[in-house]
Amino acid sequence: MRRFLSRPALVVLALSAALLVVGGAAYAVIPDTDGTVHACVSPVSGNVRAVDLRGDCRTRETAVDLGGPTRGYATNETGLILLDDTSDAMASLKLPPGRYLVHGKVNVVNFGSSATAGTFVPCSLRVGGTSTNLDQTWIELASSSEDATSASIGLQGAADLPAGGSVVMLCASLPRPGGPTNVQARYRQLDAIGVDSLTTSP
Repeated sequence: MRRFLSRPALVVLALSAALLVVGGAAYAVIPDTDGTVHACVSPVSGNVRAVDLRGDCRTRETAVDLGGPTRGYATNETGLILLDDTSDAMASLKLPPGRYLVHGKVNVVNFGSSATAGTFVPCSLRVGGTSTNLDQTWIELASSSEDATSASIGLQGAADLPAGGSVVMLCASLPRPGGPTNVQARYRQLDAIGVDSLTTSP
């Protein structure tokens, strides 16, 4: 004996199938392919709602990223670079849109063993294509009568790159009169860790 479903039952089945399809599509885009959940926060109510893309937030809402893995980027350059009185790039790191904590390190060494005076080595960490320093410092590399002398320089800073970009580490050598002219940089490292939010205090 054949049994036929009533019209209400067919409607329920059709709606259930449609909801499964929609639910499956939503699951496919939330979270994102890297595990991040994009959300929007209302400044009035404080409510949070999940969206497919950061650009789906309304005009007065703030886009935030929830969860997902920590995103890290790094480069390591081992070759030697001869420093002079013009700032040269020690390392450069290209980054996608986001907010980052950036760290740089370089080892500088005086190969001018006959030098009788030291040299200043200033270094800075910048957003590529700008003159704004995220961090800057300098050391005085001592003179050496026999063996080469060396020192490591560390830099760190916070970078907000809404359209993406790069960070670059720069160094120069400014010798005192009679100071070494053969100062070179080696073991040049630069890394950046992406963060969901970034607050800097004066």
